Amino acid sequence: MAAVPLGSEEGLAVLGELVRLAAPPAFEQEICEQGSAVLGRALGASAVVLLLHGQAAEPTIWGGGPIEEMLAAARKARRTADLFEDADAAGVPPSRVTLALPGRAGTVGALVLERPQRWSASARTLLRSAAQVLGSSLESARALRQSQAQGELLVQRNVELESLRELTSRLQELGDEGEMLQAALDLVLEKMGLGAGWIFWGDGAGGELRLAACRGISDEFSRRAREGGIEACLCRDVFASGQRMVARNTVECPRLPDLLERSERVSHACVPLKFQRGTLGVMNIANHPGRLFSAQELQFLETIGNQICLAVDRARTNLAENRRNAEARALVSLARAIGGSLERERVLAAVGDYARELLNADRCAIFLGEAVSRPLLFAYLAGPPLEGLEVGRPVDLVALGSRALVEACRTRKTLVIQDVLRDPRANAALAARWEVGSEVLVPLLTHDRLEGMVMVSRRAASAWTDDEVALADALGGQAAVAIENARLYRQVQESLRKLQEAQYGMMRAERLAAVGTLASSLAHEVRNPLNSIGLQLVLLTRRIAKLEESKRAEISQVVETTRREIQRLNDLVEEFLSMSSLDRLALSEADPREVLREVTELMGPVAKQRGVAMRSSPGPKASPIRMDRDKIRQVLINLVRNAIEAMPDGGTLTLTLERSEDAVAIRVADTGIGIPPGTDVFDFFTTTKRGGTGLGLPISRRIVEAHGGSLVYESAPGRGTVFSVTLKIAKSGTLTGGAARR
Repeated sequence: MAAVPLGSEEGLAVLGELVRLAAPPAFEQEICEQGSAVLGRALGASAVVLLLHGQAAEPTIWGGGPIEEMLAAARKARRTADLFEDADAAGVPPSRVTLALPGRAGTVGALVLERPQRWSASARTLLRSAAQVLGSSLESARALRQSQAQGELLVQRNVELESLRELTSRLQELGDEGEMLQAALDLVLEKMGLGAGWIFWGDGAGGELRLAACRGISDEFSRRAREGGIEACLCRDVFASGQRMVARNTVECPRLPDLLERSERVSHACVPLKFQRGTLGVMNIANHPGRLFSAQELQFLETIGNQICLAVDRARTNLAENRRNAEARALVSLARAIGGSLERERVLAAVGDYARELLNADRCAIFLGEAVSRPLLFAYLAGPPLEGLEVGRPVDLVALGSRALVEACRTRKTLVIQDVLRDPRANAALAARWEVGSEVLVPLLTHDRLEGMVMVSRRAASAWTDDEVALADALGGQAAVAIENARLYRQVQESLRKLQEAQYGMMRAERLAAVGTLASSLAHEVRNPLNSIGLQLVLLTRRIAKLEESKRAEISQVVETTRREIQRLNDLVEEFLSMSSLDRLALSEADPREVLREVTELMGPVAKQRGVAMRSSPGPKASPIRMDRDKIRQVLINLVRNAIEAMPDGGTLTLTLERSEDAVAIRVADTGIGIPPGTDVFDFFTTTKRGGTGLGLPISRRIVEAHGGSLVYESAPGRGTVFSVTLKIAKSGTLTGGAARR
């Protein structure tokens, strides 16, 4: 059958009709349906298939024909821009024509015509032009639809932001948790135009949920849920997992018909109310019958839930503020009481009385001693007496049968017993005699030395909170330092008395006495205030954790700086106290290359932070030698740290190890400012650093000399310094000289 020609005027009319389809408000489906019909009629096709990219709905089909074959041809045509004609014979209209719909960023879709009867060169031109018009029209309609969707989304976002501002304002005016939860629920339902919602509130540890706020639910369910909580429920799964779930129908939540008193199928959103310490509740919002919440609505509900959590946390913080302020004032008073005294009795009295007050305990008993294998001294008691014990008398805990005290002394860890009658670690008979229902046992430790034990108890079984246990630990730490200071002070007094009786003997004895006095004075005058400051930082850190992220980061930086300065002062005291043990070496086989590697790994990040390039040349592998590995590492760390500090503007630090037949030489070379001529850096309290103690190099030299070696240096002002540690080796591979001393 011959093709029927298509006139130019008719073709222009077809294109004009297609152009009019794109007039706003244009929709993709209308353009597809009407455009397919226009082209099908204009070209005399028996069927037309129009298939778009990314279209979720069914393809547009006009007329009748082999649809599956046409769809396959359309999918293939979407990947090309060419026009294809399937002709049965020459000179007759093609059986099928396929053509992609071009767009600005590629093809928009594909068009397939089945047996077009009006086919000619002008028809081909018309079809290509029509494809361009349809592609542009569809792109415009899609862009218009996206713009409308974005506008609707923007309006919705504005509504949500306004709702959040209003919610924040309402919650700030309330202090009670129940009132806050009800106010938040009322606002959500009002803004979303819904009528029913409820909030279950519980304990993250226990998992029990009770009704805390509701609107639009049955009175009977409200009464039961408030009084007895809820049983097996979808909300329990949300509460336990902390994940959002959506109940789509009453099958997933079988109690909904009773709860809402309606027969329609209703979905509801379950949103966990998450806190930093876990999930403490679940907010439920019932939707309109037959409708599901969108992803955006669920996200909005999650945001509301987060705001509720923040407000409740803030309210809890405010409620606890008075208690914390009172606690802080008591701790300051305690720090002053024990920090300003070196008398053990006054220290014990202050610790016992304040511990009893701060921990809301009925009794506080303090025992002193170094090991449970020997009787401890019952040193102080605040509260009711302990049957069979007398203050000031020794106590054999093992013979007494006190399993809990023995266990705490043995493990040197805080022991918390909530119920002595049910805890196998406690002696129930002894606890009944002493009228103890629950207790916290805190070992008094200083530098791994056991000074004694503090027992804080209550008559009834009681759940000690984490904050109370942490406070007990802090009190124990402060008490241990104060008790150690008192002990050290008595030791210093005794030493001074003996030295005065001997009229200070020899010059070396006078020097050692001075060093001992200075060390003990530092232990009292520096450690005790530092411990008080550290205790306050513990409390401050607990409060900072409740602040907003921006404020918490700023204040945490200040706290961290203070903590580093405290550590620096503690290190200074340790330097003084370490001088008495310089000659005591713990020798063992060690590879000096490994020691050098450890120092390089430890100090490498410090050098990089200061802009110092650190290089290490450990030399070839050799047999290990006998040395005190820790003390030699201490020497090298001190030399490397001094070298880094001598290059404030950056530079190069080189570590080398050379080994000969009879010696090992480790050199630390820097390109720093050098040492001024005439300065004896190995003399005690001589330093070239601002804020230095003048102890590091003298101590390092004493350590090396105790090994039978030497520590020397060469320096050129402005060009750098080289320190050399030389350790001599005997033929057997051991160190020579003073290395044998212990």
